[in-house]
Amino acid sequence: MVELTIISIFILGYLIGKVLKVVILKFYQIYTKESRRKNLPYFPIELSNALIYIFTYIYFGFTIQGVFIALLFSILLGICLIDFKIHIIPDSLNLVVFLLSIIYGFILLGLGEESILDFFNRGYGLILGLSFFFLIAVVTKGAIGGGDIKLMGGLGVFFGFINTIGI
Repeated sequence: MVELTIISIFILGYLIGKVLKVVILKFYQIYTKESRRKNLPYFPIELSNALIYIFTYIYFGFTIQGVFIALLFSILLGICLIDFKIHIIPDSLNLVVFLLSIIYGFILLGLGEESILDFFNRGYGLILGLSFFFLIAVVTKGAIGGGDIKLMGGLGVFFGFINTIGI
């Protein structure tokens, strides 16, 4: 039964990876104004996403935390590849990270796995992530862009204040 579960999770991760490669290609076409297909490493994206899902399942099990972390890693994989290719982190993907983080926090709060203080801790994580990366951007005179700052704010909401310090 465990083998069937792992195979199912691999297939789910692979299929989400296929969607992810289309998203990456669309952002590449939008930001570079190229209409032709660019030769991107599609199979490693799908395989990487499938392996992320399996490792997340092995570590967290089939839990709310495991599901949301797998989704977060899928989005971060897409952001990483888009940023690597065109040096832009789209605001829409930052918004997805932020909304995923808020929904994750509300679900944990609703299930009683977090207290209201833990939920406020996520707000402090947002402030820390935004302010620290903004400070780095100012000090380095633009070495870090606005997309990086917003992404760190979204990750601050997901992980909370203390874990944002570790990021």
